[in-house]
Amino acid sequence: MQKAIFIFDAGGTKTDVLSLQQGETKKYSLPGFNPNRKEKEFLSAINELNISENSQVYFYGAGIKPAQHKDFLRTLMGTSDIFVNDDLLGAARASFGDKKGAVVIMGTGANIGYYNGKTMLDQRGGYGYLIDDLGGGYELGKKIVSAWLSGDLNEQTNQVIQDYICTPKENFITTFYQNIDLGLLAGLCKIVLPEIEKDPNLKTITLNYFDVFVKTHLIPFSNKHHFNSISCVGSIAFYYKKYITIAFSKNGIRIDSILLKPITELFKFHLTKL
Repeated sequence: MQKAIFIFDAGGTKTDVLSLQQGETKKYSLPGFNPNRKEKEFLSAINELNISENSQVYFYGAGIKPAQHKDFLRTLMGTSDIFVNDDLLGAARASFGDKKGAVVIMGTGANIGYYNGKTMLDQRGGYGYLIDDLGGGYELGKKIVSAWLSGDLNEQTNQVIQDYICTPKENFITTFYQNIDLGLLAGLCKIVLPEIEKDPNLKTITLNYFDVFVKTHLIPFSNKHHFNSISCVGSIAFYYKKYITIAFSKNGIRIDSILLKPITELFKFHLTKL
Protein backbone atom coordinates (compact mmCIF):
# COMPACT_ATOMS: atom_id res chain seq x y z
CA MET A 1 0.00 0.00 0.00
CA GLN A 2 1.32 3.45 -0.96
CA LYS A 3 2.07 5.78 1.93
CA ALA A 4 -0.30 8.66 2.61
CA ILE A 5 1.43 11.95 1.74
CA PHE A 6 0.79 15.25 3.53
CA ILE A 7 2.15 18.60 2.30
CA PHE A 8 1.98 21.52 4.76
CA ASP A 9 2.41 25.22 4.01
CA ALA A 10 2.21 26.89 7.41
CA GLY A 11 1.99 30.66 7.72
CA GLY A 12 1.49 32.96 10.66
CA THR A 13 -2.29 33.11 10.34
CA LYS A 14 -3.23 30.04 8.30
CA THR A 15 -1.90 26.60 7.33
CA ASP A 16 -2.78 24.94 4.02
CA VAL A 17 -2.53 21.16 3.74
CA LEU A 18 -2.88 18.89 0.71
CA SER A 19 -2.76 15.12 1.06
CA LEU A 20 -2.84 12.06 -1.13
CA GLN A 21 -4.48 9.12 0.64
CA GLN A 22 -5.34 5.90 -1.20
CA GLY A 23 -5.33 7.75 -4.52
CA GLU A 24 -7.62 10.52 -3.26
CA THR A 25 -6.49 14.13 -2.92
CA LYS A 26 -7.79 15.97 0.14
CA LYS A 27 -7.43 19.62 1.12
CA TYR A 28 -7.44 21.04 4.65
CA SER A 29 -7.30 24.52 6.14
CA LEU A 30 -5.75 24.73 9.61
CA PRO A 31 -4.91 27.60 11.98
CA GLY A 32 -1.54 29.32 11.58
CA PHE A 33 1.65 27.95 13.09
CA ASN A 34 4.67 29.74 14.52
CA PRO A 35 7.41 27.55 16.05
CA ASN A 36 8.32 30.31 18.47
CA ARG A 37 4.86 30.36 20.05
CA LYS A 38 2.57 27.66 21.37
CA GLU A 39 -0.31 27.39 18.91
CA LYS A 40 -2.98 25.43 20.76
CA GLU A 41 -5.52 25.60 17.93
CA PHE A 42 -2.99 24.28 15.43
CA LEU A 43 -1.86 21.48 17.71
CA SER A 44 -5.41 20.26 18.27
CA ALA A 45 -6.25 20.51 14.55
CA ILE A 46 -3.38 18.16 13.65
CA ASN A 47 -5.16 15.30 15.39
CA GLU A 48 -8.03 15.53 12.91
CA LEU A 49 -5.77 14.70 9.94
CA ASN A 50 -5.21 11.09 10.99
CA ILE A 51 -1.50 11.13 10.19
CA SER A 52 0.01 7.74 11.03
CA GLU A 53 3.51 6.30 11.44
CA ASN A 54 3.25 5.13 7.81
CA SER A 55 2.50 8.63 6.50
CA GLN A 56 5.00 10.79 4.65
CA VAL A 57 5.01 14.46 5.68
CA TYR A 58 6.57 17.51 4.00
CA PHE A 59 6.27 20.50 6.31
CA TYR A 60 7.15 24.03 5.16
CA GLY A 61 6.56 26.82 7.66
CA ALA A 62 7.37 30.41 8.50
CA GLY A 63 10.24 30.59 10.99
CA ILE A 64 11.01 26.87 10.72
CA LYS A 65 14.61 25.76 11.25
CA PRO A 66 15.05 22.03 10.53
CA ALA A 67 17.72 21.43 13.17
CA GLN A 68 15.60 23.06 15.89
CA HIS A 69 12.08 22.00 14.99
CA LYS A 70 12.22 18.64 13.21
CA ASP A 71 12.09 16.54 16.39
CA PHE A 72 9.14 18.52 17.73
CA LEU A 73 7.21 18.21 14.47
CA ARG A 74 8.09 14.52 14.12
CA THR A 75 6.60 13.88 17.54
CA LEU A 76 3.58 16.08 16.82
CA MET A 77 2.82 14.38 13.50
CA GLY A 78 3.44 10.89 14.80
CA THR A 79 5.66 9.83 11.90
CA SER A 80 9.42 9.53 11.47
CA ASP A 81 9.16 10.03 7.69
CA ILE A 82 9.09 13.82 7.76
CA PHE A 83 10.87 16.57 5.82
CA VAL A 84 10.95 19.95 7.56
CA ASN A 85 12.04 23.30 6.16
CA ASP A 86 11.04 26.95 6.07
CA ASP A 87 8.33 28.49 3.92
CA LEU A 88 10.88 30.21 1.69
CA LEU A 89 12.11 26.89 0.29
CA GLY A 90 8.49 25.91 -0.22
CA ALA A 91 7.79 29.12 -2.13
CA ALA A 92 10.91 28.60 -4.28
CA ARG A 93 10.02 25.00 -5.13
CA ALA A 94 6.46 26.04 -5.96
CA SER A 95 7.72 28.85 -8.20
CA PHE A 96 10.73 27.23 -9.90
CA GLY A 97 10.68 23.48 -9.35
CA ASP A 98 14.27 22.42 -9.96
CA LYS A 99 15.34 25.69 -11.64
CA LYS A 100 17.15 28.57 -9.93
CA GLY A 101 15.67 31.97 -9.18
CA ALA A 102 14.82 34.69 -6.67
CA VAL A 103 11.58 34.52 -4.70
CA VAL A 104 9.82 36.81 -2.26
CA ILE A 105 7.08 35.84 0.18
CA MET A 106 4.62 38.64 0.92
CA GLY A 107 1.96 37.29 3.27
CA THR A 108 1.47 38.13 6.94
CA GLY A 109 5.24 38.67 6.98
CA ALA A 110 7.79 38.88 4.18
CA ASN A 111 11.22 37.60 3.24
CA ILE A 112 13.37 37.16 0.14
CA GLY A 113 15.51 34.24 -0.93
CA TYR A 114 17.79 33.05 -3.72
CA TYR A 115 17.32 29.42 -4.80
CA ASN A 116 19.82 27.29 -6.75
CA GLY A 117 17.28 24.68 -7.82
CA LYS A 118 17.87 22.51 -4.75
CA THR A 119 18.36 24.67 -1.66
CA MET A 120 18.17 28.30 -0.57
CA LEU A 121 21.60 29.87 -1.00
CA ASP A 122 20.74 33.03 0.88
CA GLN A 123 17.82 34.95 2.32
CA ARG A 124 16.99 38.35 3.75
CA GLY A 125 14.20 39.86 5.87
CA GLY A 126 11.42 38.05 7.66
CA TYR A 127 12.77 38.81 11.11
CA GLY A 128 9.37 38.64 12.78
CA TYR A 129 6.76 41.17 13.80
CA LEU A 130 8.78 42.52 16.74
CA ILE A 131 11.83 43.34 14.60
CA ASP A 132 11.15 43.61 10.87
CA ASP A 133 8.53 41.98 8.65
CA LEU A 134 8.62 44.78 6.08
CA GLY A 135 6.80 43.82 2.89
CA GLY A 136 4.12 41.77 4.65
CA GLY A 137 0.53 42.48 5.59
CA TYR A 138 1.13 42.94 9.29
CA GLU A 139 3.55 45.83 8.78
CA LEU A 140 1.31 47.41 6.13
CA GLY A 141 -1.66 46.97 8.45
CA LYS A 142 0.23 48.87 11.15
CA LYS A 143 0.79 51.78 8.75
CA ILE A 144 -2.88 51.85 7.82
CA VAL A 145 -4.10 51.66 11.43
CA SER A 146 -1.69 54.43 12.43
CA ALA A 147 -3.18 56.64 9.70
CA TRP A 148 -6.69 55.71 10.85
CA LEU A 149 -5.92 56.58 14.48
CA SER A 150 -4.33 59.86 13.38
CA GLY A 151 -7.34 60.87 11.26
CA ASP A 152 -5.39 60.86 7.98
CA LEU A 153 -7.84 58.78 5.94
CA ASN A 154 -11.09 59.85 4.32
CA GLU A 155 -14.51 59.26 5.84
CA GLN A 156 -15.32 56.19 3.75
CA THR A 157 -12.01 54.46 4.58
CA ASN A 158 -12.43 55.34 8.25
CA GLN A 159 -15.84 53.68 8.28
CA VAL A 160 -14.57 50.56 6.50
CA ILE A 161 -11.79 50.17 9.08
CA GLN A 162 -14.14 50.89 11.98
CA ASP A 163 -16.60 48.25 10.78
CA TYR A 164 -13.80 45.70 10.42
CA ILE A 165 -12.03 46.34 13.72
CA CYS A 166 -15.24 46.74 15.76
CA THR A 167 -13.42 48.76 18.41
CA PRO A 168 -13.72 52.55 18.87
CA LYS A 169 -10.54 54.49 18.15
CA GLU A 170 -10.24 55.61 21.75
CA ASN A 171 -10.20 52.00 22.96
CA PHE A 172 -8.18 50.38 20.19
CA ILE A 173 -4.66 50.72 21.61
CA THR A 174 -5.58 49.30 25.00
CA THR A 175 -7.58 46.45 23.47
CA PHE A 176 -4.93 45.57 20.88
CA TYR A 177 -2.01 45.48 23.30
CA GLN A 178 -3.94 43.25 25.66
CA ASN A 179 -4.25 40.68 22.89
CA ILE A 180 -1.88 41.28 19.98
CA ASP A 181 -3.52 39.83 16.89
CA LEU A 182 -1.26 39.65 13.83
CA GLY A 183 -4.12 38.36 11.71
CA LEU A 184 -6.29 41.38 12.52
CA LEU A 185 -3.83 43.86 11.04
CA ALA A 186 -2.78 41.62 8.16
CA GLY A 187 -6.44 40.98 7.31
CA LEU A 188 -7.13 44.71 7.25
CA CYS A 189 -5.04 44.99 4.07
CA LYS A 190 -7.58 43.02 2.05
CA ILE A 191 -10.51 44.91 3.59
CA VAL A 192 -9.21 48.36 2.57
CA LEU A 193 -7.99 47.29 -0.88
CA PRO A 194 -11.11 48.62 -2.71
CA GLU A 195 -10.63 52.01 -1.02
CA ILE A 196 -7.07 52.69 -2.19
CA GLU A 197 -7.98 54.38 -5.47
CA LYS A 198 -10.63 56.47 -3.69
CA ASP A 199 -8.40 57.66 -0.84
CA PRO A 200 -5.27 59.59 -1.93
CA ASN A 201 -3.59 59.29 1.47
CA LEU A 202 -4.19 55.54 1.62
CA LYS A 203 -2.74 55.17 -1.88
CA THR A 204 0.34 57.17 -0.91
CA ILE A 205 0.83 55.04 2.21
CA THR A 206 0.55 51.87 0.12
CA LEU A 207 2.95 52.92 -2.64
CA ASN A 208 5.48 54.33 -0.18
CA TYR A 209 5.34 51.13 1.87
CA PHE A 210 6.27 48.89 -1.04
CA ASP A 211 8.88 51.35 -2.30
CA VAL A 212 10.58 51.29 1.11
CA PHE A 213 10.49 47.48 1.10
CA VAL A 214 12.16 47.35 -2.31
CA LYS A 215 14.85 49.87 -1.37
CA THR A 216 15.47 48.37 2.08
CA HIS A 217 15.58 44.68 1.23
CA LEU A 218 15.07 43.85 -2.43
CA ILE A 219 17.62 46.15 -4.09
CA PRO A 220 20.54 45.19 -1.78
CA PHE A 221 19.68 41.50 -2.25
CA SER A 222 19.40 41.94 -6.02
CA ASN A 223 22.79 43.66 -6.16
CA LYS A 224 24.34 40.85 -4.15
CA HIS A 225 22.94 38.00 -6.28
CA HIS A 226 22.73 39.77 -9.66
CA PHE A 227 19.08 39.25 -10.62
CA ASN A 228 16.54 41.68 -12.07
CA SER A 229 13.42 39.53 -11.93
CA ILE A 230 11.66 37.72 -9.11
CA SER A 231 8.69 35.47 -8.38
CA CYS A 232 6.24 36.48 -5.66
CA VAL A 233 4.16 34.33 -3.33
CA GLY A 234 1.50 35.22 -0.78
CA SER A 235 -1.73 37.13 -0.24
CA ILE A 236 -0.17 40.60 -0.24
CA ALA A 237 1.74 39.85 -3.44
CA PHE A 238 -1.44 38.55 -5.07
CA TYR A 239 -4.00 41.13 -3.97
CA TYR A 240 -1.63 44.11 -4.13
CA LYS A 241 -0.15 43.12 -7.49
CA LYS A 242 -0.92 46.52 -9.03
CA TYR A 243 0.99 48.41 -6.34
CA ILE A 244 3.96 46.09 -5.91
CA THR A 245 4.39 46.03 -9.70
CA ILE A 246 4.67 49.84 -9.65
CA ALA A 247 7.22 49.77 -6.81
CA PHE A 248 9.25 46.90 -8.27
CA SER A 249 9.37 48.24 -11.85
CA LYS A 250 10.21 51.73 -10.59
CA ASN A 251 13.32 50.19 -9.07
CA GLY A 252 14.23 47.99 -12.05
CA ILE A 253 12.82 44.65 -10.82
CA ARG A 254 10.54 42.58 -13.08
CA ILE A 255 7.93 40.23 -11.62
CA ASP A 256 7.98 36.82 -13.33
CA SER A 257 5.02 35.23 -11.56
CA ILE A 258 2.69 35.66 -8.59
CA LEU A 259 1.16 32.80 -6.61
CA LEU A 260 -1.53 33.41 -4.02
CA LYS A 261 -0.71 30.09 -2.34
CA PRO A 262 2.20 27.76 -3.07
CA ILE A 263 0.48 24.61 -1.80
CA THR A 264 -0.85 23.31 -5.16
CA GLU A 265 2.47 23.74 -6.97
CA LEU A 266 4.32 22.28 -3.97
CA PHE A 267 2.04 19.26 -4.09
CA LYS A 268 2.79 18.78 -7.80
CA PHE A 269 6.52 19.17 -7.13
CA HIS A 270 6.56 16.36 -4.58
CA LEU A 271 4.33 14.05 -6.62
CA THR A 272 6.86 14.21 -9.46
CA LYS A 273 9.53 12.98 -7.04
CA LEU A 274 7.65 9.80 -6.08
